[in-house]
Amino acid sequence: MTLSTCHTTEVGRKPQARRTENQDRILCRELPIGGVSGLLLAIADGITKCPNGGSVAQWVVERHLKNDAIAFPAGREPVPFLKDYLENLYVQFKAEFAAPEYEGMLNSGASLSVVLIHGQEADCLWAGDSPIYHSRKARKGYETQLLTRPDHDRHGHLTNCFGAHAPFSLHHCCVPLAAHDIVTLTSDGILVDDYTLGRIYDSKGFGMPAIQEMLRISRRALFWDDLSVVAGKA
Repeated sequence: MTLSTCHTTEVGRKPQARRTENQDRILCRELPIGGVSGLLLAIADGITKCPNGGSVAQWVVERHLKNDAIAFPAGREPVPFLKDYLENLYVQFKAEFAAPEYEGMLNSGASLSVVLIHGQEADCLWAGDSPIYHSRKARKGYETQLLTRPDHDRHGHLTNCFGAHAPFSLHHCCVPLAAHDIVTLTSDGILVDDYTLGRIYDSKGFGMPAIQEMLRISRRALFWDDLSVVAGKA
């Protein structure tokens, strides 16, 4: 199956008292999976209220997901190996920043959503509140389903993420992919739902015009969070 991707990330417009740098990090990376080309998509959204949320997102994506050798043995389902890799990465994170001078890093965290596309399916792993959607071409437009549920308590507080002394309990789902299917990852600053996303793909097609429409909708308020989208189309 041939895949195409589109992606973008940009800093939000935040109140002056808050940080102004982009605390999101995104990834589109081709990986060999059992001798066949696969695709790894990811979004890490640094938690703004933490002292170093953006640094945690950068550590996960820029230092590791982008560069680490992630092995997927031939003839084996790849998702257990990806899950083990991510869980071991969390152990490494806690060990690397265990010294007292790095307390700000251990107290900080990021939502992490990862999609591994291989063969004719997509394995989705997440901890936090960065959504993952699956869109399929239907008779009238795109039918879109939200695959994830945010790790929030009843007060809307984040209960699970990478870092911030959270459990980093990875959720998983797998979806089959047909021709023209789209998998979309966004940061929580992107203010679209599954219905709106389906309408965007129907009217704009797959590509940067669709992403720009997502950004436009998300910029309607006086202030908005960092905006990130990563999408892959079969």
